[in-house]
Formats: sequence, structure tokens, C-alpha cells
Amino acid sequence: MRFAAAAAAIVLLCANAALADPVPDCRDATVQPTPANTHSMSYEDYPQLSVALGEQGTVMLAFTIGTDGKPADVTVEKSSGYARLDDAAVAAVTKKWLYTPARKDGALIACRWKADVDWKLHDVVFDASADVFLNRITAAPEDYPPGALAAHEGGTTIIAVMLDPDGSVGGTKLLLSCGHPDLDAAANTLVRKPHRFQAATMDGKPMKTALSIVVDWNARN
Repeated sequence: MRFAAAAAAIVLLCANAALADPVPDCRDATVQPTPANTHSMSYEDYPQLSVALGEQGTVMLAFTIGTDGKPADVTVEKSSGYARLDDAAVAAVTKKWLYTPARKDGALIACRWKADVDWKLHDVVFDASADVFLNRITAAPEDYPPGALAAHEGGTTIIAVMLDPDGSVGGTKLLLSCGHPDLDAAANTLVRKPHRFQAATMDGKPMKTALSIVVDWNARN
């Protein structure tokens, strides 16, 4: 008898769960949710290893927008192709995004919504003075290409550098142009100079290392 009663209780709970109303789609709301703050990604949101490796892509997320306008239950519907960017998108949306909540028949409602998070390095405004860039080079006058100083060229170039365990540069990638191709090319030459950087170590052994390097072009003739 006790077994039969327990089985009946389980069946009843399952039936109640099945009958529970799912969170409605926001598209079915009378008034759909709208962004209440900025939803663009900043340099603070961009994973620094992804910056160094030049990772970009679009993440499609699904989430519930509560009656307080805050996203919850954020899941990845379509990956960017990079787990770091996917995880960073979930974190940014959960912590920072805010919506004007949806309404149906005049009442605030919670509903499911989808949105894309674009990770594009050329769209991100990097604060090159931020502490996150611990590797920076201030170009000397002799580092400038011919004619660049006379033309008063300047700015900031950011380059991703891949170091081999011996400290040699295995590859580079331009992340942010200073606006002058000749200075960007000279920056690439600067970061490739031997013994400028040291590879990170793990358990005392050097390993391949990704760095984001800021090159400041602020000399005056």
C-alpha cells in the first residue's frame, strides 16, 4: 500500500510539472522587451587571451527576461566557435544587460528572448592606458619609419604576439591599428626583436605564451 501511494504521488507530481505553464516567448507579448542600457561589448568584457589570439565571432544566447528586466537562465544557443567568448558572453549578459520588461495585456511578464553577442576586435574601444595591458613599448624616435615623425604621425598600435618557449616570436597579429599603416608595420618589427619578451613558465618550464602588446607612438620631432 505504501509503495502504491508513493507511486501515485510521483505520477501526480509529474502530471503537475507537465501542466505547468512554460515561460512564454517574448515575441508573443503585447509589448516586447527593449534594451534599457548598452549591450555592446567593451575591452573589459573581451577575454584578454582571446584578444591576444585574435578570436572573434558571434554567440547566440537564449535567456529569460524577468519582470525586473534582468536576464536569467542564460544559455548558449549557437557558439561563436570559441568557448572563452561563449562564457564571456553569458557572464556579460547575466551581469550587465538590462531590459525594459515585456508586457501582456498591460501586465509585466517574464518571457524568453534570444540575442546575439558580437565579438569583433575592430568594434571594441580599447583603453590602451588600462592596467590590463601590462606589456607596452614606447617607440623611440629611431623606431619611426622614414617621414613619419615629420608628418606628425602618432597613436597606439596593439599587436598580439605568440611566444615560443625559447622566447622567440612565433607569430603576430594586428589587433588595433593606430591609423597609420607604416607605424603598424614598424610596431610589428619592434615586437619581433629578439629577447624583448620572456615566455611564461609552468612548473618551472617555459611554455608557449600569448601576449597583447601596446606600442605607443607619441614621440615629437
